[in-house]
Amino acid sequence: MAATLSGIAATAAYLDAKYHIRHDLRSGSRSNATAKAMEFTIQKRTEDRMLVYHYLEDWAKQDLPNHVFLEFEGSLWTYKQFYLAVQRIGNWLMNDLGIEKGEVVAIDGPNSASYLMLWYALEAIGACPAFINSNLTGESLQHCVKVSWNDIQQALDDRREI
Repeated sequence: MAATLSGIAATAAYLDAKYHIRHDLRSGSRSNATAKAMEFTIQKRTEDRMLVYHYLEDWAKQDLPNHVFLEFEGSLWTYKQFYLAVQRIGNWLMNDLGIEKGEVVAIDGPNSASYLMLWYALEAIGACPAFINSNLTGESLQHCVKVSWNDIQQALDDRREI
């Protein structure tokens, strides 16, 4: 009898660990979670705040300003520090380089904090980053640049029509 109860308990523990049964019971049904996710997505879309930058902004201003956001090659940035750096880069892009909302900007580079800041800054000003893989060469690189160039031309044409 004790062996049977031990076996049942072990099986129950295994199934709970594999399928997260207790978690699901605590948090409600999957349809409930899906409904909440849809409400959140609709709200963010209505507010026009769907970009990764917008989440950084919320976390920097409200939720996690002093928590570590990024650690890269021995340097640390809190959410607030990273957000402020993105703001400075966004101002530089607009004021010194003349990048405007709606423009497509090709960016190329290795993984770095600066690359991430540039990406978020482009989003912050309403420009669209076109990511070019820094490891590409030859025809692959040429293809990516042509696609980005076509996107830039289309964006310029669209702006002329307005």
